[in-house]
Amino acid sequence: MISTESTGNKWFLPKVEQFQISALAIPVVIFLGSFALYWSTAARYPGWVDATLILGSVDNLTLGVWANTHNLFNVLGYAWLRMLPRVDPHFALTILCAVLGSLTAVFMYSAALELTRNRTASALASLALIMSLSLWWHSTTIEVYTLNTMLIALFLFFVFRSYRTGNKWVLYTAFFFAGLGISNHVLMGLYIFAFFIILLPIAIRRFRFNGRQAAGLVACFLAGTALFATLFIMQWLKIFNTMSAGSTASSVVILAKSLGRSLQYATGGSFQKYMFTRGLPFRERVFWHSNYVFLILLNYPSAAILFITTGFPRLWKLTGYRSAIVFYLLGLVAQIVWSANYFIWDMYAFALPVYVMLAIPLAAGIDGFLRNNRFRKTRWLIFATFIIPLLLYPSFSQWPNREKTVDRYIALYPEAERTGGIWDPAQYIFNPIKRNYRDVEVFVDGILKVLPHGANYWDDESKAAYPLEHYYQNILGRRRDVNVNTVFGLVMEEADTKRYARRMLNQIKKGEPVFISALVEPEREILNQMVHMATPGIPIEDIRSKNTDQFRRSITAFEVVDVPIVADSSLCIYELRTRPPSAPVARER
Repeated sequence: MISTESTGNKWFLPKVEQFQISALAIPVVIFLGSFALYWSTAARYPGWVDATLILGSVDNLTLGVWANTHNLFNVLGYAWLRMLPRVDPHFALTILCAVLGSLTAVFMYSAALELTRNRTASALASLALIMSLSLWWHSTTIEVYTLNTMLIALFLFFVFRSYRTGNKWVLYTAFFFAGLGISNHVLMGLYIFAFFIILLPIAIRRFRFNGRQAAGLVACFLAGTALFATLFIMQWLKIFNTMSAGSTASSVVILAKSLGRSLQYATGGSFQKYMFTRGLPFRERVFWHSNYVFLILLNYPSAAILFITTGFPRLWKLTGYRSAIVFYLLGLVAQIVWSANYFIWDMYAFALPVYVMLAIPLAAGIDGFLRNNRFRKTRWLIFATFIIPLLLYPSFSQWPNREKTVDRYIALYPEAERTGGIWDPAQYIFNPIKRNYRDVEVFVDGILKVLPHGANYWDDESKAAYPLEHYYQNILGRRRDVNVNTVFGLVMEEADTKRYARRMLNQIKKGEPVFISALVEPEREILNQMVHMATPGIPIEDIRSKNTDQFRRSITAFEVVDVPIVADSSLCIYELRTRPPSAPVARER
């Protein structure tokens, strides 16, 4: 039975009566239930893209201010691995991500409860969040984003609790955790606007903070950023000293320029070309923005999306929390604007904070629905739709005629061709259940079996370079004689391409064994440049214009030999070697 305190607002701070359940019971059930789901579906074998790169950074305790260096996760992960020395490092770190994902669900439940005071609504919102694609996906592989979301959920909880209880110290804690987030990922810096433009001035009025107390809030935020701030200052001074050497410019000018370079480096560097990209064709821009809406629906493919829609106006009716809701909304808008204009394939990952924060209006919408007696007989059937993801996500790669639906959608991503058909994005990206996913193991094991001693193997981040180097070689110690030439193709510039091409061409001329993962981008552009260097009379544009078969037939400086790596499979890599005078253009080995 739910009654409402007399506050002048019929929906404000209802209290639970005759509900003899411990306040900790539901959060414990949420944690154990979500962790059981994540643990049972977590990857037991390495995955593609960044998972093993992050493992390598954690194992080496890599620290820095480059946008892809997640210092807080690296420190936490390093300590975690030392606590579990007998567990495979890949699986151990995956379980840490599952723990962080589960804590995200717990703290979002707690944050929603602070607003609605409705345990059932908050628990149901948490259930939908637990099974949302992005949170589930990032809780079953090695990624840093569940630490982001845990910190977001934590400071939202503290902000809402400070408003409910009037406890100033809780607000100090919220500011600290907001700053701590920046030490994990620079995108957490987007919350600076919500904290300093909205929350700080409002806190001064609502909690009657004096100047010293307001400075204390700022100090707490800065204390949270201490790790990142220290590393940033060190990087800034390094760049400053480099620019000062032999320069006649004033120290002030150099200081300002070095600061600009440091900020650019810390906020993405070459990745910035994917943020708020100008000059995109209209059709491509429509795809990205439509895709953003589609991903929100994909994360809440149930009645949950309707509750989210109805929950926003209910949040606004919380007059006692109005400024806290403004704070929440500004943070949400900042995340939406940024992630919706970051035109890159893992948009679903960068928008994860948005999906998590939507659990707040979701709980509010459910609360309003539960108070409506019109649907009393069917309400649990409606809530049963929350488990649709259990059936939907694993089915994507098995849809009938998927080439007309799933494959056509995936092909809209410019990066899709970079996989070279080696891995199936529908199976890997749209299915968070990775317990039996072994495609990487099969591919890399096949590579290591066919490569001769001392081989030069060329690959990029979209295929097998990261798992091969950072897990199989560096962690397991397998085939360290193989020289892995890792190409960071996503932000590869022409100067990088030419440098790679010269190195590869020299390896071939020396008679060294040279192998390449695929004949698609970014490897194809390296081969284009290498052919142009070997036969400078052929314009590079002509070389680029050829399809794969035409390209292979036109090469005279070296030959490309298919090397099958898995029996009864089309999977292969390619050997590059000097062409004998009478050799055919292309043949299988």
